Amino acid sequence: MVTGVIILIIGYAFGCFSTGYFVGKKNGLDIRSTGSGNIGTTNALRSLGAKAGAITFLGDLLKAFIPTLVVKFVFCPAMGYANDITYLF
Repeated sequence: MVTGVIILIIGYAFGCFSTGYFVGKKNGLDIRSTGSGNIGTTNALRSLGAKAGAITFLGDLLKAFIPTLVVKFVFCPAMGYANDITYLF
């Protein structure tokens, strides 16, 4: 039960991070007030350019990938890389 709650907290914490918002702020623009008003990759690409769109995309990708790895290796360390390697072949 406690493990499930910790996993939910980790997922929620990473999901709250808004890459597009921070990329926009770094470029001196509130991305919520330009373009479609969405803070996602497409609006970052249209409003800020290709580099900002790529950074936003990678940030959004990593905010799903990192907590998945953290949960997998912290709560299921016995699995290791064996399952990941078998998917390649």
